Amino acid sequence: MGTPLRARTALVCSLGLGLLLLAHPALAAGAPASPPPPTPPAPPARLRVTLLAFGNPPAFWGVLIPVAREAAKQLDIDLEVLDAKGDHLKMVENAQAVSRRTSKPDYVLIDNQKGTGGRQLEPLAAAGVPTLLILNVFDGPDVERYGRPREKLPSFLGTLEPDNQDAGHALALRLADAGKAAGFAPPMRLLGISGAKATISVLARDDGLEEALGERPDLALAQLVHSNWQREKAHKQIAGLLRRWPDTRLIWAANDPMALGAMDALRDRGQTPGKDVLLTGLNWSTEALRLVQGGELVASAGGHFLTGAWALVLLRDHHDGRDFAAEGTEIRFPMGLIDRGNVGTYLGALGGQEWARIDFAKFCKSRNPAVEKYEFTLERLLERVR
Repeated sequence: MGTPLRARTALVCSLGLGLLLLAHPALAAGAPASPPPPTPPAPPARLRVTLLAFGNPPAFWGVLIPVAREAAKQLDIDLEVLDAKGDHLKMVENAQAVSRRTSKPDYVLIDNQKGTGGRQLEPLAAAGVPTLLILNVFDGPDVERYGRPREKLPSFLGTLEPDNQDAGHALALRLADAGKAAGFAPPMRLLGISGAKATISVLARDDGLEEALGERPDLALAQLVHSNWQREKAHKQIAGLLRRWPDTRLIWAANDPMALGAMDALRDRGQTPGKDVLLTGLNWSTEALRLVQGGELVASAGGHFLTGAWALVLLRDHHDGRDFAAEGTEIRFPMGLIDRGNVGTYLGALGGQEWARIDFAKFCKSRNPAVEKYEFTLERLLERVR
């Protein structure tokens, strides 16, 4: 007779178990099975951010955008830039177009150029797109209409701006000190060159100059003109003003290109910048900083071209559960002053505009647990260059 079915089944099971024990001695010895390999960490969640760029002046935006792109690369952000090329109405059109998309970005960055920030914010808020207002923020009437961030419009997350008034003030004081050190007799005649009249940042820089004039009786403002950020326009205007005010000793400029235009006008008259007339600028442009290093320009304020990068740091943290609102929804950061005392350090670190050398993750709370408070300063920037 054949082996009964139950016995055959038991025999097969016994043989199978024996083979398993031979193949895995640890099981035969009664040892526990090895734990499964750890699950690899999930890749960082990528964000999609759209920057509505004004694009003018090119000397500024031509730096802000590459810096923002580098920060986006480091922070796992897909950054889309819609460049209006100096057309503020195009910025409004771009905001409307983004709000109508089927697939919308996670966040949008807008700028209140020529008072169009509200017209950009409205369609984005209606579409529920989280929005951060940068560079030129709202003033009185717009604040009344749209409220503070997260008050009337929940998707209006916050504002981020460089401290333009403090920069204008610091430059004027530095200029006054340099004139005094040079032995210029008070009151020292000063000419001012500002940017585009309808810009919030320009008004703030002008206010900073006015504040310094009130503090320093050794300064005498002859005239303040607006050269719309342009070197050639500043050249022509200052040439005319120097004929009217030949005893000018100091020139305050709201950006580096206009300071360079003023220097062109001085050279046309046979005067030496940095000796006969002292000047300051604003932008941290490499050309201007070389002149600071050589003593032809007293100082350049700057760091505002990092605003786009700092905005991405805030959005990365917001998305990762470290809401920047813990420090407030309206953030203002200082611009740094570069003069002969620190220009060599800056040029050695970033004079080649190698923005990848900046470790943007070190500024980010969600990427760097050591960060307790945002410090978007010149000092921290230089510390975090790789």
